[in-house]
Amino acid sequence: MTSPGKKAVGARLRAVREAPPYWSRTAMAQRLREAAAPGERAALPGVQSLATMIKQWEAGKFVPRPDYRALYAKATGRTELDLFGAYPPGPGDCWRGDGVTLDDTERLTLAVLRPARLDTAALDALATVLAGQRRLEDALGAAALLSPVAAQLTL
Repeated sequence: MTSPGKKAVGARLRAVREAPPYWSRTAMAQRLREAAAPGERAALPGVQSLATMIKQWEAGKFVPRPDYRALYAKATGRTELDLFGAYPPGPGDCWRGDGVTLDDTERLTLAVLRPARLDTAALDALATVLAGQRRLEDALGAAALLSPVAAQLTL
């Protein structure tokens, strides 16, 4: 099965949300929170932050990480395969071996969306990512990292 792109995943998420009985992004955010186990719910962002994340996911800028994919499936009554196809994990997953957690990835994503909310934990995660890039550059050469670094310059 071929993997759909981020835009295709986003379009599918939007179509599911807007299909009857139609949920606004805020209502979908509430459904995602309600789908989480009570112990997990406290760790989730608030409804407005989740609604912002849903907007980014539907625009194809990002793809939900695995824990959000499971919540989407539970909240919509569809399977993860129906919602996300065989889309691979996001690009931040290549840094997991260097100490960047799923929470760090989400923190960095939110820092991009709201730079004024940058905190020391996000800076620590960014330092870890940059150290990993430095090790990759030493191993592979600078040419291999030109494209990812150029994308970071934009941010």
